[in-house]
Amino acid sequence: MVLGILVVGLLVGHWGTIVTGNGWDSLAYRNLRRYEHQKLKIETDRERWALEREEHESTARKQRAELEREIEANRTRWAQERDEHERIARRQREELERKRGLIAWGDLQASSTCTRYQTREYTATLYDVPFGIDPVEECYKRSVEINGHQEYPSFCEDQVSPTTF
Repeated sequence: MVLGILVVGLLVGHWGTIVTGNGWDSLAYRNLRRYEHQKLKIETDRERWALEREEHESTARKQRAELEREIEANRTRWAQERDEHERIARRQREELERKRGLIAWGDLQASSTCTRYQTREYTATLYDVPFGIDPVEECYKRSVEINGHQEYPSFCEDQVSPTTF
């Protein structure tokens, strides 16, 4: 009888813990629910992180593509500017060469006496030297024909007086 009461008491006690949720089974159940909740949270976080990573990579690809387009646009613009600069510089060189072609010796005069045996001194004026060109430097570069020979000056000087305002 004592054994029967003890068995019934254990069964009722066990049944009570199952019904009331105060026993080991409810603790395991709560731990399982907590584990499942944490597992679900981890999976949710991983999915959110994967979406964030994909958004970040997508944004980075878009920014990289935009940067590459901008770089290519700059290269194209720079190439056009370089070509335009080269065209302008070429035109300026051609215009300068055209103006240099107009520079000429004039008023070639021989001295009345020889400076040594069969040597006479000549003077001449360099005309049409454009603004921006050094007349003395241009003088030394230009030959003049004297008695059928091309001769370069041995001395050049700029005799133009400065303009006063």
